[in-house]
Amino acid sequence: MFIPLQSQRDFHEKHIMVKSSQFLTRFGLTLIIIMNLFQETRSQEFVPNYDESKVGSYTLPDLLKFTNGKSVTSSKQWTVERAPEVLRLFSQNVYGEFPGGPKSTRFELLAEKRDALNGKAIARQ
Repeated sequence: MFIPLQSQRDFHEKHIMVKSSQFLTRFGLTLIIIMNLFQETRSQEFVPNYDESKVGSYTLPDLLKFTNGKSVTSSKQWTVERAPEVLRLFSQNVYGEFPGGPKSTRFELLAEKRDALNGKAIARQ
């Protein structure tokens, strides 16, 4: 089916305008939420604690003991077993883990302009 070039341009311009307005709406809502969170954070005054007696009691775990209670007996055991275990505990309890990547991605070519930038580039969307 043949679609006149002007109709194609009109379609793509309308498509771009719709996508732009969707982006601006999402961006605006995101900005409002961030500003709201920032305002709430500013209203909660941070008061540092300089008094050690106000800190609850806490005993750090022994670095030379595995989580199962056995002791580390050699430097090789530390390097191969305990150090990775400590890093795993940090990732689980302190820093968190990176989410996995997407299982698959797909792309759809909506338009292509071969003479973009006076013939120096190809514009695809």
